[in-house]
Amino acid sequence: MVQACPISNQQVNGKACQLNALFTVICLIVFMFTPAKWILLPLAADLFIRGFLNPVFSPFNMASDAILRKGRVIPRMTNAGPKLFAAKLAFVFIAIMLLSRLAGYEGVAVFFAACLAFFASLEAGFSFCVACKAYPLVRKVLGSAS
Repeated sequence: MVQACPISNQQVNGKACQLNALFTVICLIVFMFTPAKWILLPLAADLFIRGFLNPVFSPFNMASDAILRKGRVIPRMTNAGPKLFAAKLAFVFIAIMLLSRLAGYEGVAVFFAACLAFFASLEAGFSFCVACKAYPLVRKVLGSAS
């Protein structure tokens, strides 16, 4: 039985989501371990496009789709709603990282980068979306608060 999602009734390729997560992990590793701190800007832009606009226009998503097509990988469709929620949360993490860096709190930025890299690694390696699991709890808490 397919689960309904309160965010979206659209479907996305779960394998492309895993590649997107891998690209995110790579960007975060570059951020944490090299002087190339600018890498957060294209990552933030991509997450904003994926989470708030239209994932079809995401550069990471386009690259993932092209790689999977070239490799003739069979798509594994999954609900887009939780993935949109995850992209929005990841964008918030990146915004916190950027603001922390601007304020001179490098340690805070690295902490959020490490957390996001861990979560994205779970998606990339095991197709385990932490934000997708947390979303029902968030809905329950916000629903009871109103």
